[in-house]
Amino acid sequence: MDWSASLARQRARLHAIVDARRGRPRRYRPVGASSGGLSAARGSIAPVRTAPFDPREGAPLPLTQTQLVAAVADRAEIPRAEAKRVLGALEEILLEELSNAQKVRVGGLVQLTVRVKPAQKRRLGRNPATGEEITIAAKPASVDVRARPLAKAKAALPSVQKARRRLAA
Repeated sequence: MDWSASLARQRARLHAIVDARRGRPRRYRPVGASSGGLSAARGSIAPVRTAPFDPREGAPLPLTQTQLVAAVADRAEIPRAEAKRVLGALEEILLEELSNAQKVRVGGLVQLTVRVKPAQKRRLGRNPATGEEITIAAKPASVDVRARPLAKAKAALPSVQKARRRLAA
């Protein structure tokens, strides 16, 4: 028996045990079946992942900048470099408008507004663990950004059942 195949099987079993302890199901497939033409030891197995995976959360990662650039380039039928420049220009315009405290509407998807949070005075509070009265320090005024979804974004949302299934996975 080839020692590398044996090692690969042992490694796969160990990963399956670790994933089971973390409460995450993991699917396996033979490496040689569709590994992009790479030859592997017979009988070795590798995990199948359909989307980028965050091991801390146990859920697929959000769309990355690179994936967004690729999607824009494919849909608009332009080179990726040009799509990257377009998204960079959009980012610059949005940041410039927000720095001028302007309300920005991105297509029919989202509206970004700048909000000034007022200062808060020093106040008395209670420590929930001990019940002891404490003084909560004053907070200065601050500025933040609010994002409000618009009609197109709300219309694109999945049903409750579909959202629960996707978020639970």
